Amino acid sequence: MFTCCAPPVENENEIVAGRAGGNMAEGTKEIAPTKDAAPAAVASAPPPPAAAATTPPVAATPAPAATPAPADTKPAEPTPAPAPAPAPPVSFEVTLTKATPSDRFGFTNMPTDLPDGKKALTVSKIADGGLLDRYNKTAPADKQVKTEAIITKVNTTDGDVQGMRMLLRDCTSVQLTVQIKA
Repeated sequence: MFTCCAPPVENENEIVAGRAGGNMAEGTKEIAPTKDAAPAAVASAPPPPAAAATTPPVAATPAPAATPAPADTKPAEPTPAPAPAPAPPVSFEVTLTKATPSDRFGFTNMPTDLPDGKKALTVSKIADGGLLDRYNKTAPADKQVKTEAIITKVNTTDGDVQGMRMLLRDCTSVQLTVQIKA
């Protein structure tokens, strides 16, 4: 069994070791206990483990407040109001009738997909002197057919580009349902 008694040491670099029964290891020196020294304790068993301390749960700490912007910074610009929804297109009927076999309806067109998934024709060019040009010269401004107007129906056919084009080629009179932007 090992016992140790450590009286105050004048030289901090001096190591003192001893064994019970007076046997000293070679190269060590024995120091006599002083009057004030307490008797050495004999270690017989390891100390019992310390009781686990119960730590109360830590409350969540709120995030620090945002740092205010420096005074010389410009405030954020207001978000612009959303653009108003476009006005729905205006629809109207136009009837074109060929008086002679040489008359032409007088416009070219392109196939168009409508938002509802149907097919239509967009007027891409209006020929001077054709039936559509003559109609536009006598029609009120809000009923004129301009380029970019959409033909949604020719006579009773709608949604069928080839069918509408066939009617424009073969018929002497057509009733067009036209949509223009308001």
